[in-house]
Amino acid sequence: EYSAANMVTSYLLQIRTDKGYSQSQLAKATGISARTIRNIELEINPPCLENALRLAAYLDVPVESLFKLDDTYQSQSI
Repeated sequence: EYSAANMVTSYLLQIRTDKGYSQSQLAKATGISARTIRNIELEINPPCLENALRLAAYLDVPVESLFKLDDTYQSQSI
C-alpha cells in the first residue's frame, strides 16, 4: 500500500542548490513556506499542484524535472 509520502520522488533539493538558492530565498520568491519546501525536499509530503507549478516556474524547469511519480505506482491500474 502506498502513502502520498512515497509516491513522488523530489529533485527539488538538487535543482534548488544547483541554481544557488537557499530554502528561504526560494520560499520568499514563491510564497511557499520554507517548512513546506523542506518537507517536499525530504519527501515527507508531496507538493500540491499549485506549489509544484510555482516552484517549476520560478526555477525555470519543467514540473517533470522536479518531481517523478514512483514507477510502481504508475503501473497500477486505476
